[in-house]
Amino acid sequence: MAELATLQVAASIIQVIDVGVRVIARLKAYHDKTNGLPVAFKHISKKLPIFIHALEQTKSALDVMTDSARKAFLPAIEECFEQIKRLETTIDAALPKVGDTGRMRSWKAIVSIKYESEVKEMDRVIQEYMGVMTQHHVSSLATRNLTSKHIMNSRLHVCSWETDMLQVRGHHLYQSQHVPIPETPISSIERP
Repeated sequence: MAELATLQVAASIIQVIDVGVRVIARLKAYHDKTNGLPVAFKHISKKLPIFIHALEQTKSALDVMTDSARKAFLPAIEECFEQIKRLETTIDAALPKVGDTGRMRSWKAIVSIKYESEVKEMDRVIQEYMGVMTQHHVSSLATRNLTSKHIMNSRLHVCSWETDMLQVRGHHLYQSQHVPIPETPISSIERP
């Protein structure tokens, strides 16, 4: 069952990344050709690559996520897909394409102003999901680091060099390893 949830989330993320990369390419092509973007698209064109990167990070972390985390991500990823798909449709309607006539370009330049509030709303929603994903990554990374440190500290406490030496000193096991018994008491040895 966990594999199915992982595959569902991974497939959804791949869809969002695919559409997101197309949108980024379209915005970049328009920017390169006209040396700018309409105001409505400037901010989102800078945030979208970061969002795609966050999605790639999420996709690579799926196998270490809990089942509940994967299930929680799925609706959020699907909503992001809807927003980016809407953005792609808006870009098609608002920005001129390569084969558009001069008249069509002028019309789309005027119409792009109409889409400004829609694009701002899409940008806001995408930004919120990006923030949630970033918070999840940070908190899960912190949890993993704390867990790793706790495990390391507990191992060091139980299996530290001094403890091993004190436990084994004078026993047959210590002698059978052909390790000389130190003449200096362990407590007086300086540590690096």
